[in-house]
Amino acid sequence: MKNIYLSHHDHRVISKLLEERQHHTNPHSQTTTKLRGELERAILVEDADLPPEVVKLHSRVRLRDLDTGEIDEWTLTLPDEADVERRKLSILAPVGSAIIGFAKGDQIEWETPGGLCHIQIEAVEEVVETPIPGLIL
Repeated sequence: MKNIYLSHHDHRVISKLLEERQHHTNPHSQTTTKLRGELERAILVEDADLPPEVVKLHSRVRLRDLDTGEIDEWTLTLPDEADVERRKLSILAPVGSAIIGFAKGDQIEWETPGGLCHIQIEAVEEVVETPIPGLIL
């Protein structure tokens, strides 16, 4: 299994999100369980040491569906920021939880509600977002 890398910041934010969601949603959903597994296996690095080609929160990511050749571009966000029309994908969406910590060029196989998905990360770009007021990181 390929290593994934997370910044301490993203690990802390996603862990807190999962902890908060545990009381409001099914803590054993497939996506939540897989995301917890990704957090456990991730290699943590200092924020400044995370290579720019690694997908992190607020990265703009171009994905190729290896089964259809279709290309989509999304910005990976927290659930409260997700907006399909603005191409903002929640970390709690199956594909969102699949790509965190992987890098440009990586191929990923991930189970989604529509079946097994095979994607390749074509490009990663950091997007600077303004913080949400009141969000404690």
